[in-house]
This record gives sequence, C-alpha cells and structure tokens, in this order.
Amino acid sequence: MAIAGIRSLVQANLADGASYRLVFAFLLVIAMLCLRPSGLLGKPVFEKV
Repeated sequence: MAIAGIRSLVQANLADGASYRLVFAFLLVIAMLCLRPSGLLGKPVFEKV
C-alpha cells in the first residue's frame, strides 16, 4: 500500500510525475531493504556464542 500511495502522490504532485513514479517506488524498496533486511515481519536472528 505504501508503494501505491507514493506512486500516486508523485504522479499527482510532480510535473511529469508519471515518468518518476517508478524511481520513487524503487527507492522505497531499496530503503526498506537497507533498513530491514530480514523483512517487515521477519524474525531477528540471534547468534549463540
């Protein structure tokens, strides 16, 4: 839902936003992979020492 919301906001607010909507969607996906590499609902990995 966040990707669809960002795509529609970019398309509505930017001049020639239709060509940039995929760029912002991919930036959101890349940011989420950097911040949460295990996924939104992923379990944290514990290492036994």
